[in-house]
Order: sequence, then C-alpha cells, then structure tokens
Amino acid sequence: MDARDFAELVSAVMSCLRCVEQENGSGVAVRYRLVGLELGSAVVAIRLESEDDQHSTAREVATGFEQGFRALKESKMAETACGGRTQQSFVALHKALRRGNQAIELTGRAQHRLDLEMLPRTPRTRKREVDPLGSFSGRVKETASRGLSFP
Repeated sequence: MDARDFAELVSAVMSCLRCVEQENGSGVAVRYRLVGLELGSAVVAIRLESEDDQHSTAREVATGFEQGFRALKESKMAETACGGRTQQSFVALHKALRRGNQAIELTGRAQHRLDLEMLPRTPRTRKREVDPLGSFSGRVKETASRGLSFP
C-alpha cells in the first residue's frame, strides 16, 4: 500500500470518528490514541478514550462508527440517523478503495469488511452532444526566440 493512500485512509477514518463525535453532542472530548501499527502491513488500531465520563462517550462514538461502517457496507447509509456531513464522511471511505486498495476491514464488536466489489456502481452517462456556439481559427507557429506565439 502506498504511504499516501494509507494516510488518506486514516484521515478519512478520523473524519468519520470526529463527525460521529460531534453528532453525539455530549460535550465530552474524545481522545484517539494510536495503540497498534503493524510493521509491514496497513493495519492500525485506534483506541477511543473519554476519561471525563468514564469512557461513556468514547463507547458511543465507537458504536456509532461501527453502525455507520456497517450501513456503508450494506449500502444503507441514507437510512441511518447520521446527518448529511457524517454520511458524506463515511462515503469518503469509498475513495480509499477506488485508489487501488483491496478492502477495508474493521474490528469492533463484530468483524466488518468493505471490498472493492461492494462499491456501488454508478451508471455511465452517455456523452451529450453540444452544438457549437462559435468558432475560432488560426495557427500556432513556433519561433526560435520566443517559443510559441499566435500570429
């Protein structure tokens, strides 16, 4: 996996987590700790903590993230209680798959896998022919001293 693709994936996951946290509305800050990064693999473990409420908010955010991920996997994102911004943050996870990654796996209370084959197919639209509004003619000639110029 390319390092930029991995960074983009982690950034997309963090965006989802923050959106779920904001929608939670508890006012208790959640810290996201990197607790595992496997060498030679694109596996990362993030632990959510909210010490001010004995980690209650962190558990709610983790549960909300897992529910959103499952809804994304099942193509039921529109049926969730997530707001539009949060839904869009989950949909952005598809971008990581389109960049050549084979799958995104999530381990929470259950195992979830989002494969490239699961992405919704968008139908290709036919090219629309456009009538020209005008025309332009001329020629471009190369000159030795000034590069390209229009006569």
